[in-house]
Amino acid sequence: VVKEATFAKKVDGKRLVPQFTLLFGDQIRVFASYFDRTKNQNFLTVRNFDPATLEEVGTLQTIGSMTTVQEAPKVSMSIGISGVGTGIKAPTNATGKFGYSISQNQKKLLLFYQKSEATGGYESFTFQVFDAPFVKSWEKSVELPCENERFTMQEIRVDNGGNSHLVGREQLSTNGNRPENYAYRLLSWYQQGETITDYRLALPEGNRATDLQLACSEEGVLICAGFYTHEKETGIKGTYFLRIDAREKKVLTRNLEAFSFEFKTQFSSEKEKAKAAQKVKKEKVYNLHQFQLK
Repeated sequence: VVKEATFAKKVDGKRLVPQFTLLFGDQIRVFASYFDRTKNQNFLTVRNFDPATLEEVGTLQTIGSMTTVQEAPKVSMSIGISGVGTGIKAPTNATGKFGYSISQNQKKLLLFYQKSEATGGYESFTFQVFDAPFVKSWEKSVELPCENERFTMQEIRVDNGGNSHLVGREQLSTNGNRPENYAYRLLSWYQQGETITDYRLALPEGNRATDLQLACSEEGVLICAGFYTHEKETGIKGTYFLRIDAREKKVLTRNLEAFSFEFKTQFSSEKEKAKAAQKVKKEKVYNLHQFQLK
């Protein structure tokens, strides 16, 4: 049985723009934003629904805002039961966005407001962490210690203790756009955002990560995994796995596994395999290309 809830598309004459829908604290939470031109503010709101009946619980709440100069784009406002917990985000406005992360034990919800700064500035965020069912634990506005033009935020996670972790790719130099000019940087906020740790991911023996997926374990250890290659090579050499105590900036587990020749050529024709074998015999690099981690 498919159920659907529809509700007002405006608040005080201002249209509501869907941001995301999720299941947290035994209720469906529908988050939407509205733009106040007089204040140049985008406000985030939440509506709560009973997952069994889709009846609204309580009334619309405004839970935060961020400064912006442009209204968010218009999208559909009908929310179906099939959308619960998908985490699908609506298109964002031109100068910032809203996002979220739920802890592994489903008891912590992080809402973040990403406020992009002007060229040459430093990117800033507001973090709000809620305990289940939906009680705010802490809120803090932070500025990343990285220049906006050199840093691209990729993922934000919240752990079971309500600590926030952000990973992004940082440009190390302005000498071209070569892959070796980039590194992954991990920022973590502890003690309700009062303590920050800053850790740059490094792999041994001249290797570098080509991408990174971030997760939080039950005990708060950060799991980083992805593909790697040698710093002077292109393509993908193998996979890596790290367990990191971000608070102490300590790597607890490090594992790198290079792809075998058989793995790299399993979908190649006999002719392509022969060429690859000759390349390896001449001690030339033969790595994978156009590979994606999901």
